[in-house]
Amino acid sequence: RHVLTQAPRSGAEPEAPKSAKVKLWDLEADVPKWAPRAVVPAKGPSPVTAAVLELKSARALRQLRNLLKSLCRKHGLKAQVRPLTFERWRFAAKWEEEEEEAAASASASSQTEAKKRKKAPLHPVLPQGAPQSKAAAAELALELRRQGLRMEDAEATAAALAKESARLAAEILKEAHRAASGRQL
Repeated sequence: RHVLTQAPRSGAEPEAPKSAKVKLWDLEADVPKWAPRAVVPAKGPSPVTAAVLELKSARALRQLRNLLKSLCRKHGLKAQVRPLTFERWRFAAKWEEEEEEAAASASASSQTEAKKRKKAPLHPVLPQGAPQSKAAAAELALELRRQGLRMEDAEATAAALAKESARLAAEILKEAHRAASGRQL
């Protein structure tokens, strides 16, 4: 059995050097030799810019979740919105958007025609609203209807959420373009 004493160290062991711990997440600090190198694509934002854009995307997602909750509360939903309602809508809308983009590029008969069709870039996380198909919004409205909203209120909530998502995505893409052209965020 070991009994803890408050006696000073005997000196048999060398004292460990007192140094600050290196924070690998600090993108401004010098990287120690033993740390893995950051993977930075040749054409792309710096790690700091990428982190800032990622944080802005996360903030936009939080704003959209809160908007869904507040709109549902405003329209009279007494219970909490079910946990994965927002995520189901977001992933369905992104899938729909990307499928539409792939179909449009596949229908282009040649590379020159595809180059002429200068389409705005899609945000990787936030849905920007596919103009032809609205299946994700309809599914969200049905989901909100099952949770207790009237159908008109559910459709209005889905439309407002899609509109705000498109606005936030365009805002972040604009900032990404500004950063790519060399301006400060």
